[in-house]
Amino acid sequence: MCHLAPLPAHAAALGSNASSQSTIKISPKESPEDESNSLFDAPLYVIDAPTGHALEAGDFEVRSRFFSGGGLLEYAYFGVLDRLDVGASLNADGVIGGGPAHLQPPEAELKWEFFQGRRYWPSMAVGYDGQGYDYNLKTQSYNEPRRGAYFAFSQMLGLPELVLHPSISVSDFNQNDVSGALPLTLALGHVATLMAEWDQLGPVDESRFNAGVRFHITHGFALDFDTRAIGQGGTFSDGTSRGPERIVQLFYRGELF
Repeated sequence: MCHLAPLPAHAAALGSNASSQSTIKISPKESPEDESNSLFDAPLYVIDAPTGHALEAGDFEVRSRFFSGGGLLEYAYFGVLDRLDVGASLNADGVIGGGPAHLQPPEAELKWEFFQGRRYWPSMAVGYDGQGYDYNLKTQSYNEPRRGAYFAFSQMLGLPELVLHPSISVSDFNQNDVSGALPLTLALGHVATLMAEWDQLGPVDESRFNAGVRFHITHGFALDFDTRAIGQGGTFSDGTSRGPERIVQLFYRGELF
């Protein structure tokens, strides 16, 4: 009869270590939501017009807009629940420069992405944007009124780099002021995004064509160079130009918890 000699202790230990070392460990992959919840893939706004995206719970976004006359418009959004954002905006004219500064009352912001996009279905959101543009000291109102209640969605057009973000809005329910927007974004790798939008599609003579480029400095930080009201002429009641206007915007998105 053939007897098999037991392995030496060090050999057995070596085999055990080799077995443990050969074990394959698979780390969990980031969820699609984590990958898409960035300034690059899921912007809350294009230039002026909203998109069909919202923040996840615990995330926040701050947006600073520098506009003509040394003005500063500050936005802050917070994800109180998954895809449900609350926020506020604050407009100040003449902040930069030597003239007097004028601060307007803050306005409310609200957004709910009630449907996350699928391959052939767009992301859909409803919200409220109470912020107007170009405050008129004579009339004590904004020359470009608030967007008001809106419905927006975002849909890829065949390629992930090309996305359409149409929306429809009602700024005043008493007067049935219905308007719309047709923004389009084109991603250039993960470096920049080209943007164009035809906004305030109510009366055609009051609509605006805006265009710009957004540079993605990091995952959560971006810088915009935009031109609003391209090709428009004339003045508002306070004598200010209806356009065009060059603006700079800074975006920062992070996590609170």
